Amino acid sequence: MVQSKRWMGIVTLGMMALAVIGGGVSAWLGYRIGQEALGKVRQPVISPAATNTNDDPEPFRLLTEDEVIQQVGVVMGTSQVTPINPTAVRPDPATRLPLLAVQEGGVYIALERIEAVGNQAVLVLRIQNERAVAVQLQRQFIVRDDQGNILEPEIAGLPVQLAPGNQATAIRVKLPAGLRKVRVGLTDVGQTIPFIEMRDIALEQAQPVATPTVSPSPEAVPSPVN
Repeated sequence: MVQSKRWMGIVTLGMMALAVIGGGVSAWLGYRIGQEALGKVRQPVISPAATNTNDDPEPFRLLTEDEVIQQVGVVMGTSQVTPINPTAVRPDPATRLPLLAVQEGGVYIALERIEAVGNQAVLVLRIQNERAVAVQLQRQFIVRDDQGNILEPEIAGLPVQLAPGNQATAIRVKLPAGLRKVRVGLTDVGQTIPFIEMRDIALEQAQPVATPTVSPSPEAVPSPVN
């Protein structure tokens, strides 16, 4: 009886030893496998001088409170927006600041001025394309009244298309008489909903165009009679 208990104790101790050895081997194998799997992982670079690499040519910039409010207004359709980064659209330094401007999807539209010609208003626009492909202006240009109805104004200076990196200046849109506000925008080809639109263009701010005075030629001035 004593002999059997002794053998049971030896077997128990042997099993415990095998369990300890097996656990140690498993822990060592797990450590080695994890070390090999994470061998190429390095601590992230946190130096500010090294964060702007060639993969990200533009540094990260936080928006100001005014810019956030402005962008939210555009999304909600309650306000216009001027370019956050004017150098991105390369405006002509010789031109004055536009009355209104919108930028969306790589396209920039600026309302330079509103002229009054008789009882009609004429919009003078500038459009710039910063897309990688050409914009088909004559197929995508759309003018609507403040109710959303599509208008058919007289348009001059609008190219058939605008190549990438180019701009079209002095686009003249002569509107029908009797309108208070209009919208100007561009649609995708085959669509009627604009992807960019300049809204609430008030036509009462149209300025009369000064007509040049022509002085009479010397031949037309009668000579005094002696």
